Amino acid sequence: MIHQENINQIWACLMVEECLRNGLDTFFLAPGSRCTPLTMAVARNSDVHVIQHFDERGLGYAALGYARATGRPGVVITTSGTAVSNLLPSVVEAGQDGVPLLLLTGDRPPELRDCGANQSVDQIHHFGRQVEWFFDLPCPTADIAPSFVLSTMDQAVYHARRGPVHLNCMFREPLAPTPDATMGNLYLEPLKEWMQSGAPHTSVNIPARQVDELNEAEFCELIREEDRVLVLAGGGLSEAGNLAVIQLAEEYGWPVVADVTSGMLFGPYRNGVVRHEDSILMRSGFPERLRPTVVIQFGVRFVSKALQSALLSSPPRVWLQATDRHNRLDPEHKVTHRFVSDVDRFCIQLERAELPVSSPFWRESWLEIDSQVESVFEENLDASQTLSEPAVARMVSRYCPNFWGLVAASSMPVRDLNQFAASNVSQVHVAANRGASGIDGTIATAAGFARGLG
Repeated sequence: MIHQENINQIWACLMVEECLRNGLDTFFLAPGSRCTPLTMAVARNSDVHVIQHFDERGLGYAALGYARATGRPGVVITTSGTAVSNLLPSVVEAGQDGVPLLLLTGDRPPELRDCGANQSVDQIHHFGRQVEWFFDLPCPTADIAPSFVLSTMDQAVYHARRGPVHLNCMFREPLAPTPDATMGNLYLEPLKEWMQSGAPHTSVNIPARQVDELNEAEFCELIREEDRVLVLAGGGLSEAGNLAVIQLAEEYGWPVVADVTSGMLFGPYRNGVVRHEDSILMRSGFPERLRPTVVIQFGVRFVSKALQSALLSSPPRVWLQATDRHNRLDPEHKVTHRFVSDVDRFCIQLERAELPVSSPFWRESWLEIDSQVESVFEENLDASQTLSEPAVARMVSRYCPNFWGLVAASSMPVRDLNQFAASNVSQVHVAANRGASGIDGTIATAAGFARGLG
């Protein structure tokens, strides 16, 4: 619904409505005056869901947690000044990990910039290169067509699906939705079809990321019959991606080493997945019978330092990395072939390639030693009456109910969970802020994650 009052309110209503038409219905609101038009537009729209919090730092992390659960951007609205600056930690995390996020920040008009006006700071490119896209929205005016507002929002939402976006919104007073007899229907006349359609003004197509760098024959050249292929499943995989990776590995008899943030350690994925690579590799790297010649990496990051160390000391002949992220994710500079692709599409192409099937001994060797480690944990941790961090990780992972969310804090908690997690028939949704691995924002992230999971 577009409230036809002053021009500030009309623009704000257009922005909120276009968010809704793009599937963004959850708004995270912080207090403040300069963002009043946006706050009122949200408050008067019955189709939105609202989360309010007095602290912008926590609010940003809550939106981050929501996006981790849903895959959709949470829309954060703040006033001007240091309110914007307090979003920086969550923006950094979202940028590092490609988490969707849309920031609408209120700002002073140009005549109040760089002149000592109260609560006025430089908000232009406030987050630097941490965001996918930035735009400085001008002060609302009837001299600019309303279609500009809509197409700008569509562009912002498009970029926000891949990471944080900052839309800086200048407003002149009056900020409250005061009546304006000059506005009425005339300004919105060009939007008649849009108002009746219920669709976004500009539909931005998000292309599926295909694997076209190599054909099937070239895959066969990379992966030979005598190769021992090890699949790594890291964080950031979707449910469809997890299933595709498991199916691919079973097709060719490849063991899957799964990071706790992949979600593969629980529910329908857990059978046949190596869970305790940390303990297997911690002392001396790869035993000879477990040393891979080819690594296929899915997902972006891994908690295990032992895994990284083992791969560095015994680098595979071929290291394939498949991710839907466009930026380089190779801190040790060991990846030989990188594919920017949807993970499930990449797996389908590998299945079509009819690659050599590994010897059953290769996969069984990994699963056997993983089972041995699990037995040691059962004897020494599960049966123990002593409370310890590894024991807590075991209990929480084992008894977390079906479809619940589990947020692991950075530093030792996520490492304990990755090393000591027990098998669980429940499908547990796991999240951790491993982009920048900051130790802040955990509780707020969990609040947003819970909201996103319902």
